[in-house]
Amino acid sequence: MSRILAPFASRDFRLLWTASTISLLGDGIWFVAISWQTLALSNSATALAVVWLAFTLPHIAMLLFGGVLSDRLPRRRVLLGANVVSGIFVGAIAVLSLAGVLSLWKLLILVAGYGASEAVFGPAYGAIVPELVDREVLTQANSLNQLNRPLALRLAGPALGGLLVAGLGNGAALAVDAGTFFVSAAILSRMAVPRSALGAVETSVRAVLREVGEGLSAVRRVPWLWAGMGADAIGTLATWGCVQALVPVLVRDDLGGGAGALGAIYAAGGVG
Repeated sequence: MSRILAPFASRDFRLLWTASTISLLGDGIWFVAISWQTLALSNSATALAVVWLAFTLPHIAMLLFGGVLSDRLPRRRVLLGANVVSGIFVGAIAVLSLAGVLSLWKLLILVAGYGASEAVFGPAYGAIVPELVDREVLTQANSLNQLNRPLALRLAGPALGGLLVAGLGNGAALAVDAGTFFVSAAILSRMAVPRSALGAVETSVRAVLREVGEGLSAVRRVPWLWAGMGADAIGTLATWGCVQALVPVLVRDDLGGGAGALGAIYAAGGVG
């Protein structure tokens, strides 16, 4: 047990892991709150699918740039920026919901922005971990990073989200979600990470686009790689996409349940 916890000897890794866990908890709240909010606006499974598509497409597109940005900019700054921008988008949804002026088209725009900002966090997070821990415990650090995802994102987050929506409403639950991003950013700001060895790299838009193009070309040259990525994308859309679009409607209409029941069902999936 002491071996697996060895990365926590690094103060910066403790801060990073804590910030990530809080952010993932908010993401779990989001799964329930945004689904129930969409149903409140549209009462339609089709609208749920469109909202999740509005999140997914910008997310996928921005993933192409997330890795490039984490290579060309200080990674802590990228993480901070991604958290703050995500908090602003989700916070805007919360404010509009609480004010009673949220509409489906406004929701789609804000969800798309949130999807794009979320895509920047992951690559920078993965790249900064080796800077914080010794090589000898890097495997343990990666294992700890895989531990908080199911616990916070799939288990605790949805359960908490269901309770918040059921007890306080959609807007309040989304406000809590937005708050987790700002708390995460505050924790990250305390990290004393040495500057990454970026060297004299270009940070212009043209340079970033060129590097993205080089990455896409490299993928196209390896058939098994792009075929595997395509198969994974199709499988994810066919399974998780259906879960996000259909389960909330089934819980409400067929089971007669509320947001608390939806959160419990999502959390049950996290146990597995």
